[in-house]
Amino acid sequence: MLRKNSINPRSCWYKLRRSDKWWENMITSGSPEICWVKNFRLSKSAFIDLAEQLKPYIAPNPKSPNYRALSTEKKLAITLYYLKDTGSLLMTANCFGIAVNTVSFIITQVCENIVYHLGPIYISLPKTETEMRQKVAEFESKFGMIQAFGMFMDVECVWPGSVHDSKVFANSSINRKLRNGSLPGTFQSVLHVYEKIRTYIIGDPAYPLTPFCIKEYQTCRNNEQRHKTLVDYDSVNKQVQLIKDNEETYINQPNPVYSNNTAEGEFTRTLLTSYISECLPN
Repeated sequence: MLRKNSINPRSCWYKLRRSDKWWENMITSGSPEICWVKNFRLSKSAFIDLAEQLKPYIAPNPKSPNYRALSTEKKLAITLYYLKDTGSLLMTANCFGIAVNTVSFIITQVCENIVYHLGPIYISLPKTETEMRQKVAEFESKFGMIQAFGMFMDVECVWPGSVHDSKVFANSSINRKLRNGSLPGTFQSVLHVYEKIRTYIIGDPAYPLTPFCIKEYQTCRNNEQRHKTLVDYDSVNKQVQLIKDNEETYINQPNPVYSNNTAEGEFTRTLLTSYISECLPN
């Protein structure tokens, strides 16, 4: 008790000559849209919308005696400014006129609330059979779509970039959920004349071949008819990879092979069904 009472009271709430005029000008004046995108990777309208969603979780306590308590907008700006490139905590602290330890605390606070409160709203796997069927239908109408442009369903940020894709997938939550059956399963026919098949993930050669993840054949050493099917499927799959390597060509000149309502799209589905049938146990 004596030790607790002997703690010196806080001498000041902030150090003099620290300035956040740069941020005040950004939020109060009509800064060009390009400045928002350059500094925060968001437009001003998107920034304000995100701040409103985070306000219930990171807004300052109105009963705090510190009249300089950081607002929700400033906390979010600090976090985005730090994460936008390889900047340091000290550089971010100098830009916003606060201490380095405050920057570290704010970044952790904002990121945790985004992950735990907003993450499940925007990034989530299907939870019901209806949601799974809807997600499958969305993919079926986008043959050959490689660049998802921010449309994520699951994110694994545990592993560094040097780790092989197969190891990342093997230790991912989506692989674990598919393996133990916690994700809802759907069985439907790709073509009317074929048996119903379950929902699959289609991966590139780096992914392992599992009951719920298919990929192209590495070798074609069977009979001539099956050999033709395998080669056709592999060539279609490699065309997708070529489109991925040339994003501009993909955007400006869409490849009709992967359109859902063309003869080529029907041919692609036939190849996929034949490929899946070969993978199923007899």
